[in-house]
Amino acid sequence: MIFLETTSAKKMLADTSISVVWHPADEAIRDLVFHSNSFDFGTPETVILDYETSSARPSMAAALNSYFGQEMYSSILPINDRIDSALKDAIAFGDQIMMQFKRESILLGISYSDKIPYVHSILHILNHMLEAGSAKEAIKEVDRVIALADSFVISHDRLEPDGTISVLEYTKGELAPFVTNARLRSFKNQLEDYYGLPRT
Repeated sequence: MIFLETTSAKKMLADTSISVVWHPADEAIRDLVFHSNSFDFGTPETVILDYETSSARPSMAAALNSYFGQEMYSSILPINDRIDSALKDAIAFGDQIMMQFKRESILLGISYSDKIPYVHSILHILNHMLEAGSAKEAIKEVDRVIALADSFVISHDRLEPDGTISVLEYTKGELAPFVTNARLRSFKNQLEDYYGLPRT
């Protein structure tokens, strides 16, 4: 079976074209494999995906199978492929917004401070959740860090030039401007927007 490939709905184009793989030896099949439906710009992605899943793919698969006289095309993506695709997208998005957060931190001057290990310590669980593609858990973790009092202490062992180990502590409030509740809320809102969740 050949799964019908569609244009990525996430592009949110005014005219979303939906196409399938056609038999390379038969040009006549081109008339069957192209189908377009116009959506107003800004149409929610869920509406487009619902159209693709419930209408476009099944109708095209049926037309193609009728044309060839055999079951060659399927409108249902194998479950493993669906999971793999969703997970890759989630991990890629998590990487994108973490990269943005790190870039902003560098522009704020973190490279010239001694706070990098403390920022990492307070955000490491969040980073792991994003690396795993666990958006909802990442949002919970952002909420947890936001809820920490500014007096919350983060400590880190540091190797001194003389070879001794010292413990340096910073409070959450002292990690500004690198870790602030405003930055964390903005980060959380990006996650909520991407997954179509209401902003909180």
